[in-house]
Amino acid sequence: AHALKGDREKYLACGMDGYVSKPISPKTLLDTTDEVFVRPAAPTACEEAVPKSSDADAVYNRTETLDRLGGDEEMFGEIIRIFLDDGPDMLAEVAQAIGHGDPSGVSRSAHSLKGSVAVFGAQRAFDAALAVEIIGRSGDLSQAAEAYEALQTHVDSLFDAFAAELATKNSANLS
Repeated sequence: AHALKGDREKYLACGMDGYVSKPISPKTLLDTTDEVFVRPAAPTACEEAVPKSSDADAVYNRTETLDRLGGDEEMFGEIIRIFLDDGPDMLAEVAQAIGHGDPSGVSRSAHSLKGSVAVFGAQRAFDAALAVEIIGRSGDLSQAAEAYEALQTHVDSLFDAFAAELATKNSANLS
């Protein structure tokens, strides 16, 4: 509710990831949310820079995901299983919308998939889903097939990493 001149800069300088004042427009909120999840956080004037995680190049960020789950390994395994069950259908929905030339379907299905991979800190898959979502929002699907290939590659890598994660958990449980 603080929309006074200079408030935006003050809050961003102190570490806010984004700023949207009232009245909130859906487009501004969506654009700000996309920027927050795509752009890496810069060090702020109010705190020292934190070193980057060693998981930065990983397919997903296990540490970040477990932090979100309060360290609950069982919950982590469960959301991996849910994603392995639902993810292929989500990916297929994107492909189907592209095949039908349905820009709003492309945008909607890519957005859903983007939200699912974000849970895992899967930045490459997130970025690829965002690219497909943006293509859908534009209404011009001429680049959609190429963007989908990149999305499929990153999501398939995530599926493989999760299958390995579960195999490791199952091996540990058998010991």
